[in-house]
Amino acid sequence: MILSLFYTLQQTLDRDDWHITDIVPTYTNLAVYFTVESTLFHQPHALDGTIEKALKDPISYHGSTYEVPVSYTGEDLSTLSKQLGLDTKELIRLHTNTPYPIAMLGFRPFFPYLLGLDKKLHAPRRKSPRLSVKKGSVAIGGEQTGIYSENSPGGWHIIGYTDFDDFSLLQPGDTIVFKQKDLTC
Repeated sequence: MILSLFYTLQQTLDRDDWHITDIVPTYTNLAVYFTVESTLFHQPHALDGTIEKALKDPISYHGSTYEVPVSYTGEDLSTLSKQLGLDTKELIRLHTNTPYPIAMLGFRPFFPYLLGLDKKLHAPRRKSPRLSVKKGSVAIGGEQTGIYSENSPGGWHIIGYTDFDDFSLLQPGDTIVFKQKDLTC
């Protein structure tokens, strides 16, 4: 519902007229950023009617699909497989079996938070986050999977790596499909 509202507002609002600088979706909320010149600065409910209409009659969005090749050789693959009671081939099969819509971008610039991780792959984040995770690491944390868009600290289980580098093209509502790059497992 948040993504539908996001794309409907993107298409129907005159951002210049409202002095809106950005509209940012998250899993459960939508942030609308505006300047002090905006009517919203003094009348925060001025968009309520527009939002209600957008929720009743959303514009459908069909984003881009990105196929992401993954080498499933991550340092946590074996440990996570054991923790989940799956062999590594089954974990990889489940991870590559689903197209993942991008719910939001965050944590780091262009880091895609992906919807639809199979429940069999849900795993608590690592007890001790790493100080450095390599850009392109494909990981699982909680009920989510994602790709580290830059070198950074991180607490997710690294299951593989990708050379995908088009992070700046990703948008909420786009879809990522993981494909196994090699058969080393």
